[in-house]
Order: sequence, then C-alpha cells, then structure tokens
Amino acid sequence: MSKILDLAQDFERKSKEQANVTENNLKIEFNKHERFIIEALKLSEQKIQKDIQDQTKRMSWLVIKNWFKVIGLAIILIMIFGIVTMWQAKKISENYQEIKSQNIALKKLEKANISMQTEDGINYLILPKKAVITDTYRSKTNQAVITWTK
Repeated sequence: MSKILDLAQDFERKSKEQANVTENNLKIEFNKHERFIIEALKLSEQKIQKDIQDQTKRMSWLVIKNWFKVIGLAIILIMIFGIVTMWQAKKISENYQEIKSQNIALKKLEKANISMQTEDGINYLILPKKAVITDTYRSKTNQAVITWTK
C-alpha cells in the first residue's frame, strides 16, 4: 500500500506543479493579452482624438465660411439699399426742382391774373376776361402754346 500511497502523493505533487505551471502560463498570457488590449485602446483613443480634431477644424472652417457669406450678403444688401436711397434722393431732388419751377410759373401766371383749374382729369387755363387768343401751336418739345393779348 505504500506504493499506492507514494504514487498518489507523487500524482498530487505533479498535479500541483502542473497546476502552478499552467496558472503561471495563463497569468503571462493574460498579461500579454491585457497589454495588447491596452495598446489597442490607446491607438483607438488617439485615432478618435485625431478624427475629432479634424472634424472640429472642418466645422470651424464651415462656420467661418458661412460667416463670410453672411457678412458678404450684408455688405451687398447695404450697398443695394445705399444705391436705392441715392436714386430716391436724386428723384426727390429732381421732383423738388420741378415743383419749384412750376410754383415760379404759377406765381408768374397769378401776376398776369391767369389761373388753372382741373376737372375730371382735364386741365384748363383760365385767362383774364379781356384776353383774346391770337395764336396756338406746338413747341419743339411738343407742348401746346397759346398766345393772347390783354
């Protein structure tokens, strides 16, 4: 029986040694695997950070480009409004000069006792009672001209 006991003890010792060797080998392999995973995660992190930076640069450029478009459009609109305002000011000035010259003409007509009247969109020139029309014709600018005597 002692041989069987020796065999059992020997088997137990070899089993423990093999278990220790297997455990140590597994620890070594797990450590290698862990380092490999950590390295892969670091590389992945670096790639993601680089991609985020690249995307941020692209988005910044898009934002800047859009701001340039908005500013450019605003400048164009300001220029258009400025041109329209200048054109309107010119027209107002021309109309003011025309009204001024017409008022001067009306004052001259009033001094000569001549008035004007409009009925149903038709303009009438009212001459003094003693006026006699001597001639009517068209001027070079195709305006009606009347001559009369007092």
